[in-house]
Amino acid sequence: MSCARRRTTAAITKVAFLVLVVGCGSKLLSPEEHIAKLVEEGWKFFASGEYSTAEARFQEAAVIDAGDPGVELGLGWTYLRENRLSEAASALAKITPAAAGSYLHARAALAIVYDAQTMFDRSITAAQIVVTHEPGYVLQYDERVDWRDMCYLLAKNYLLLSAQADPDLSRTLRYLARIDTAPELDPDDPATWTAGGSTYGTLPEAALKRLEALQYLIMDSAAPVAGRVAGLSGK
Repeated sequence: MSCARRRTTAAITKVAFLVLVVGCGSKLLSPEEHIAKLVEEGWKFFASGEYSTAEARFQEAAVIDAGDPGVELGLGWTYLRENRLSEAASALAKITPAAAGSYLHARAALAIVYDAQTMFDRSITAAQIVVTHEPGYVLQYDERVDWRDMCYLLAKNYLLLSAQADPDLSRTLRYLARIDTAPELDPDDPATWTAGGSTYGTLPEAALKRLEALQYLIMDSAAPVAGRVAGLSGK
């Protein structure tokens, strides 16, 4: 055997030995542990606004188990932030109440997604689930998203659907009162029908103006979807 060939063989053997040693010295992750690691990394990138990298981690986890609720939740919120609403809704809708750690976070995202898609009745249903089960709700992966956003969506969408869903505006006003620091609107007292220092001739108009001033809630929590909060301007 030539010297060159012996050196090559020795080098290959050394590399193989090092790979074997490293492999034996490392704890092999179970599929569940691997998914958990990828999901944790995905949320870290999500929190820093690196959504494409976050998506890559969640997608890698999905290859292992596409039905894992934590994976679907990560993908759903990431798609939402990327304004990919249909994909977000598809991922989030797969998460059932049995997934206790993911379900309310999924409903919160769906409330925002459905609102942006102008499916106001569905947005109401999703947001009501969140505030009913957890009145002080906060998204653990982004604390800008909380119960205030859900109350905003409920008040706005009940107002938009008031002819069918809230004819006396009681639901609209109940959720508005939770997030509005101004004196409450009294249906029986036109003197309270104010917003931003102006008095309005009807209660719905005053409620609308109050809500317009509160759009920052959703804009802070769901950007870039927030840039097109649905419905108010058309009321």
